[in-house]
Amino acid sequence: MPTEVSEEEIYRLIEKRAESVRKKLETGAFYNHFALYSVVNILLAIIWRVTGAGFPWFAFPLGIWGIFILFHFLAVSVFAGRGRRARRWVKTLTEKEVERLKEAGMTVEEVEKLREVERPKEGEN
Repeated sequence: MPTEVSEEEIYRLIEKRAESVRKKLETGAFYNHFALYSVVNILLAIIWRVTGAGFPWFAFPLGIWGIFILFHFLAVSVFAGRGRRARRWVKTLTEKEVERLKEAGMTVEEVEKLREVERPKEGEN
């Protein structure tokens, strides 16, 4: 016997799922940025070493790019979701998903799948 699900609950669950997707995308982008930073700067240090190990010029891109890595890390971990762009992205994604589900007809099973996002997985806090 299907139970009615309020539109507010559907919106809240979809918004939580959209926020989870945003966090995963931002975290993945940071890891890609950090991996590229590491590889490039290791290569620059190797080039410096192979060409005579004079003045350590590779420290300049290492330090300057490192500052941007720090800002990216802070944006993803400390200040995540506080900006207008992040809120607008979540709101837009949520509204599109709500419209899609209204057109398709929301089922109780789909709501249960959305509720899975709210429950922390084992080992998470």
